[in-house]
Amino acid sequence: PEVVDTSTKWGKLWLHESERVYADRLVSLQDLDTYNKAAVAVAKKYFAINDVDDYYKKKDAKPLIFCHFARGLSDKTYDEVPDYQHMYKVLNEALLEYNETNAVMNLVLFEDAMKHVARIARICSSPGGHALLVGVGGSGKQSLARLAAYICGYTIVTIVISGNYSLNNFREDLQKMYKRAGLKGEGLLFLFTDSQVVDERMLVYVNDLLASGEIPDLFAQEDRDEIVNGMRGETKLLGLVDTPENCWATFINKVKANLHVAFTASPVGEAFRVRSQRFLATINSTVIDWFQPWPEVSLLSVARKLLDDVELESEAVRNTVVEFMPFSFAAVNKASKAFFEAERRYNYTTPKTFLELIKLYKNVLNGKCKQTQEAIDRLENGLHKLHKTHSEVDVLVENARAMAIEVEQKVANANVFAEQVGVEKEKVNAENESAKVEADKCAVIAREVSEKQAGCERDLAAAEPLVAQAEAALDTLNKKDLGEAKSLKKPPPGVDDITAVVIILLEGNPKDKSWGAAQKLMNNVDKFLERLRGYKGIIDQGQIARKTVEACRSYLELPHFNKEVIYNKSRAAAGLCEWAINIVKYYDVASEVEPKRQELAAANATLQEANTTLAAVQQKVAELNAKVQELEAQFNAAVEDKEAAIKESERCQLKLQLANRLISALASEGERWAKTVDLLRQNYNVVTGDMLLASAFVSYAGPFISKFRAGLIKEWIKFLSDRGMPMTEGITGGCTALCN
Repeated sequence: PEVVDTSTKWGKLWLHESERVYADRLVSLQDLDTYNKAAVAVAKKYFAINDVDDYYKKKDAKPLIFCHFARGLSDKTYDEVPDYQHMYKVLNEALLEYNETNAVMNLVLFEDAMKHVARIARICSSPGGHALLVGVGGSGKQSLARLAAYICGYTIVTIVISGNYSLNNFREDLQKMYKRAGLKGEGLLFLFTDSQVVDERMLVYVNDLLASGEIPDLFAQEDRDEIVNGMRGETKLLGLVDTPENCWATFINKVKANLHVAFTASPVGEAFRVRSQRFLATINSTVIDWFQPWPEVSLLSVARKLLDDVELESEAVRNTVVEFMPFSFAAVNKASKAFFEAERRYNYTTPKTFLELIKLYKNVLNGKCKQTQEAIDRLENGLHKLHKTHSEVDVLVENARAMAIEVEQKVANANVFAEQVGVEKEKVNAENESAKVEADKCAVIAREVSEKQAGCERDLAAAEPLVAQAEAALDTLNKKDLGEAKSLKKPPPGVDDITAVVIILLEGNPKDKSWGAAQKLMNNVDKFLERLRGYKGIIDQGQIARKTVEACRSYLELPHFNKEVIYNKSRAAAGLCEWAINIVKYYDVASEVEPKRQELAAANATLQEANTTLAAVQQKVAELNAKVQELEAQFNAAVEDKEAAIKESERCQLKLQLANRLISALASEGERWAKTVDLLRQNYNVVTGDMLLASAFVSYAGPFISKFRAGLIKEWIKFLSDRGMPMTEGITGGCTALCN
């Protein structure tokens, strides 16, 4: 009462419920028209509904719908729908939510579809409510039932038919549904189609389920006992004694409340009539929702949505294509009636056929457009390359001329480099010969120097023992012995002769060679010994005059001028005697070696000069070689440049020849390609209409004989031509358009 609070609304509710009880069972549009007229008459007689005629108009009628989602999905109040826009908004919201968690359904919610959703939801929301949805294939029975179940908060349950699906499998599926609905209290909608009836005995179970909610012998005794035990607590809460009978009755009542069946069937053929007579509960215990043929406005809405993603030339062409879909469907239905009257043969067209036409058209149009565009692109690409080749030939000719001049220049440059390299190589060869001569001279001089140096070294090596003996004699001297000898006022006989030789050698043969001069010489013993040891170096430097040494020889020949003889007289004198004898001998050897040294020095000077000359020659040769290498590198680069230029010239000539051959060979092809491109462009402009006609022909014309086919094609062509649809001029059939 708080919802239906006016007499007008009470009248609308009565009209709506009457329509659900009576009109939904009517199977023809004529019967529906009769019912609508009667409903309007009753409403005007008994209810104060001023605008009742607006709800039963043929076109743009107001919605006379009461449902559980009139105020939105969250409010389950059974109320009147204000308008179709509001209803569409609610149902579209429900569809989007459904698609987020289930397999996507691409539904077009036109007015009839929304009405069927409201009817199915009304049935499922009623306790023990079951629906019989009758309509040809493709009417949307299953999809709309799924949406209605989602709005009611029910889970859709279906069976999966396989090759070995049997009655036992169906029984097991029903047991699962009963347990979910009765034990768990889960709301279920069992969506069952007539195509899933693989065994007629399945309908026995369905008939019992629809009639009483209880299927005899569905559960074995042990399963039944388990269910009874599971329902004891809930039975007690209801204030009943938990006897097996009460527990089972509670279980069945929950199944009736939570398990709803939506049985979809097609009225085509004898199966539906026969099953309705055999299994009466499918009619008597269900609320029938008869899906009438889709009206033209509904077909138009479906076509507009499904063709929305197709690229067409203009909005006018799109409107023509969309309008053609319901027009062709209606034309085929009209032709089917005439075909039955003439040939007594049925031709059924269903919404599924209508949807298949749209699907076929989209596929064929897309494929034909793609094929035509690819052919246009391929030929235009060939024409572009042909024109490009034409324009490149002149450039190639100029390039070939410039390349020939460049090749000549590079060949001349390479020849000049070759001459320069030859001249420089001759210079290098000449300098190499000079360097070889100088090297031979240096080798001879070096050999002579080596021989002389070896002789000097041998002679000096022979004199080294004499020096060693003299130094050994000096080693026998010490300060004590020299101090004793120096302190003698008169030396022993012969000692003064030895000191005289030492004075001659150290002082350069002075006049005073007396013992006093000797004492004075030995006054500083350390300095005296140092002078004796350094005497060899003075000889090596050539600072000792030969006359000084010759002045000593007379003394050396004296019989007492001997180490052994003089040793007993003075140990210091013996050492000086040994030193004087050996140092004079060393002088004699050194005097013999000196000329050889001088010769060796001269030879070394000559060798150094020769080496200097050789180095200069070799440096010049190296410079010339470097220059030759540089010239050869430049020459090689010039040769490579020349070869590259020659190859490029040959490649240019070859390309020019090929281009000329291609132009000559494809001269006529270019004209043919251009004409073909123009023809393809013309075909591309008419492919929209041609493929539409071809798709309709393939979808609808098959069952008809030629006379009816020709009539349909003529009617379709007239419809498209009147609306300016681009088509091939003079087209007469759908197969012609498809094959072309």
